[in-house]
Amino acid sequence: ANANAVHALAHAMFEGGDGEAVQALIDGWLPSYDRAGVLHGHLAWHAALVALEQGDAAAALRIYEDQVRPGVSQGLPINVVSDAASFLWRLDLYGHGAPPAGWEQVAGYARQAFPKPGHAFVDAHLALIEAATAGREALDRRIATLEADPRGVALAEVVPAIGRAAQAFADADYAACVRTLEPVAGAVVRIGGSGAQRQVIEDTLLVALMRAGAADKAQALLERRLHRRPSSRDAAWLAGV
Repeated sequence: ANANAVHALAHAMFEGGDGEAVQALIDGWLPSYDRAGVLHGHLAWHAALVALEQGDAAAALRIYEDQVRPGVSQGLPINVVSDAASFLWRLDLYGHGAPPAGWEQVAGYARQAFPKPGHAFVDAHLALIEAATAGREALDRRIATLEADPRGVALAEVVPAIGRAAQAFADADYAACVRTLEPVAGAVVRIGGSGAQRQVIEDTLLVALMRAGAADKAQALLERRLHRRPSSRDAAWLAGV
């Protein structure tokens, strides 16, 4: 009966590639957890990721609309913004298409919750939001501010690279996305968050590699991922490569 314990177990199952176990855990446990609980929306986000992995974008979007998006989730702003932004980016990334109204909703929420840059994990997700909503000027300002930040690699180097790569991806300039994101891929861990949360950045690099025609690099990355844990999506991508 402990949300933190269920959350930890869901992560372990996710990292092990056992989506069905995650789904069973959350489906069986979440209905008894108060929607005002701080982890309710985030645990629902985990369920939405499983639905996406299984190729059921409609089910994933229903979970998002009912339990994850701004206005319904009562989680901490850092979770609301990161969960919503990464879910919608994944919808676009995997070819399902995120609803434009969803992007505008999370953009409005994020601007109010985090009016100033300076938090690497948040700024990486705000970069996704700005790239997806054609907020090029806001993204350029964010990158310039962060590059002048003296507080370390994450803010001054990694997040700006994620922002530029996200903009290149949104512009369908996949080669530029790869050139920008590939050199910092090993340092993305510096932004914080979990492996499940940071995977959206690696997925962006992977899809950009495939769309840029870098089949050898895409294959190598997919094989490393599949060596670590099973994934029906990665297996399908590998077959396509």
